Amino acid sequence: MRSIPAAALAIVLLAACGTSPTPSTTTPSATTLPTAGATTAPSLTTSAACPIAPQEGRLLSDRLTGLRLASSPAGDSVEFLFGPRSSAPTLPKGYLLEVRPPFAAGGSGLPIEVKGTRFVQVRFEGMYLYDDAGTATFTGTRDTLGTGPVAEVVVIDESEGYSTWIIGIRGSGCVSLGAPTSDELRVTVLP
Repeated sequence: MRSIPAAALAIVLLAACGTSPTPSTTTPSATTLPTAGATTAPSLTTSAACPIAPQEGRLLSDRLTGLRLASSPAGDSVEFLFGPRSSAPTLPKGYLLEVRPPFAAGGSGLPIEVKGTRFVQVRFEGMYLYDDAGTATFTGTRDTLGTGPVAEVVVIDESEGYSTWIIGIRGSGCVSLGAPTSDELRVTVLP
């Protein structure tokens, strides 16, 4: 995979089990999200699965610097970490939606396998992986395996201000997206 500028992420979205996203006073309300590198399913959830609503929102930073997967008995969290905003006149935005395989690498189209039984796509627009001088600032891993509800987190595309990540989930637990800060965006997956 090649590392190309992609814009920092800050999605203001909450998707609790069975509820709709809540609009924020600092970000626009959620809307249907476009697909990017994956296909949305008409109905990916069963009666036992917690539904995942598509969401989108403005981000507070345009510089992605890392990714962290944290586990606890209560569930897992995928934390997208942000650095200081660039000097570029960007309008960074983030999207979250449930998707299903097959997944393909953005540049080559080669297939990418992601562990899990359900999948969430997190896509950033207007996000950079470099500082204003062109030095790489993303220090996180691009493929992370988990042992809890999050099976794997994989980047499938990084190009021209776009960054697309797939989160593979074990089981039918709820997925919630916390309000973004200038430092991070957290996706929580319950067992």
